Amino acid sequence: MTYCPQCGYAVREGVAICPSCGTKTLYGDTPIKEEIKEESVAQVLAEAEKDIPSPAAETEKEKEAFPIPEPVSQKEEAPVKTSYGDNILPTGRYAPVSTGGYLLNQLVFMIPVFGLIAAIIMACASKKLNRRRHALSAVILHIIFLVLVGGVVGISAVFGFSAVTAAITEWIKALV
Repeated sequence: MTYCPQCGYAVREGVAICPSCGTKTLYGDTPIKEEIKEESVAQVLAEAEKDIPSPAAETEKEKEAFPIPEPVSQKEEAPVKTSYGDNILPTGRYAPVSTGGYLLNQLVFMIPVFGLIAAIIMACASKKLNRRRHALSAVILHIIFLVLVGGVVGISAVFGFSAVTAAITEWIKALV
């Protein structure tokens, strides 16, 4: 069985003209007999109608060939609400951190080594966005403090501790 080059209809071998659209098929290049019997035309048309699939069958075949994926249900986050006048606060990751929560975090961040470690962990793992940003600011402050202290210690090591101590004391006296 071959297919019509124009409409894609399945044409039996030896048929010169597509029964669906009338286009010459691969067998159309062969000379057609002058005599065409009405019986043979009726027979070809009857066989062609048998081969025509119903529209329902075509859609079933299309569904099998090109399945439509089912929509994936995604976890939806609560919308961000900005109306604080009505005491409607955002929920989920955008929920605000309480004043006591900020105070407790700040006290933990003040502990020299443990505070830095706790701030790094909170900055990476906290689910609340505000707590994560607060912890990140604490990490940045720790780094700035360490750079400043490291600079003072380095300068003290180069110029001697007593000279740097005397300079820092004079600077503090000038400020007061």
